[in-house]
Amino acid sequence: MAGLLNTPQVRRSEADLYDGAALARPTTEDESLRQKLVAWLQQDWSIEAFDAAEGELRDICAQHCTGDWMASYRLAMVAARLGLDRDAEQLLQGILDGAPAEKRLIRLHASYQLATLLFDNPGGDVPQPEREVRGFEMMRDLAGVDVASFAQSTQLPTVRGNDGLSEPVELVVEAQCNLGLAYLEGQGVDRDDDEGVQWLLKAARQGNPDGSGRAMNALGHFYSDATRPLRLDDPLVLRQPDLKEAYGWHLFAAKHGSMDSICHLGLMHRTGQGCKRDTTLALKYLREAGTAGHDTAETELGIHYYDMKLYNKAMQWFRRVVDPLRRLDQATVEAMSLTMRRVSRLAGISGSFLYLTKCL
Repeated sequence: MAGLLNTPQVRRSEADLYDGAALARPTTEDESLRQKLVAWLQQDWSIEAFDAAEGELRDICAQHCTGDWMASYRLAMVAARLGLDRDAEQLLQGILDGAPAEKRLIRLHASYQLATLLFDNPGGDVPQPEREVRGFEMMRDLAGVDVASFAQSTQLPTVRGNDGLSEPVELVVEAQCNLGLAYLEGQGVDRDDDEGVQWLLKAARQGNPDGSGRAMNALGHFYSDATRPLRLDDPLVLRQPDLKEAYGWHLFAAKHGSMDSICHLGLMHRTGQGCKRDTTLALKYLREAGTAGHDTAETELGIHYYDMKLYNKAMQWFRRVVDPLRRLDQATVEAMSLTMRRVSRLAGISGSFLYLTKCL
């Protein structure tokens, strides 16, 4: 089995929802691990329950019980990956409450991951607005961390595979990006576009591939949004988009690997908005994003071939969007619906359903 611990999760911006495996179904192995971990947690971390786990999971559980803080962090990440968010939150809070000051790197990661869970996972005993406020405050503290204060002698733990901790600068840049998104969305704080843009610019200029790429993509969307109210007290007065600025940020983000920005470059070149109209280049960008699984790009390619009356080719692209959705269980669909209320992804998915029925 590859490492149980995925790379550190980040708050889900629109780019992440496209670039990540957002539609991936839990594997049989994941479900088996989830059942074993639930059984172990329900038995109050009893050593007798280790037989319910196996392999790497059993080792992590055993190390956690000995007070190994790195094991506690890894266990929290396993729980989060398997959908046991409340257990993950308790484990992360336990690290923040109990880990000694010299475990600064693990504490930094625990704080970041807990803030992420508070932002993105509603439910529990605490109302979501209160969770978001706490998540925002934790993310704000992380965004202001002076990375230079971490001594160069800080040793990253050596663990198997990709289970090591990120460098502090990576988490700080991610936190800066998340803080910018929170201000733009009014999540955990009053909406403030100017403050949000400043934090996104700070993250985009740091040079960290992941954090800055997400920030660049978010800036591209902000500057191209023609439906965003200029002021909350007057929703009919809209902010004027700056399509050239949006194109520039999407171009930067595309160079950092953002499939969402690559798709939007294709859309902009197709219409000549913010850039020169170039249908050949537009198709190139859309194919690149569509091949990578971007819903909107797949739908737009399907429509392109539909308009050319190449219906079989069009159906192939539409089915790339529709077929994975048909295989999802109800719980996954409900979880996705919570996310989709905040993004434009529904447009691509609904478009594929609509045109697929026309092809049949």
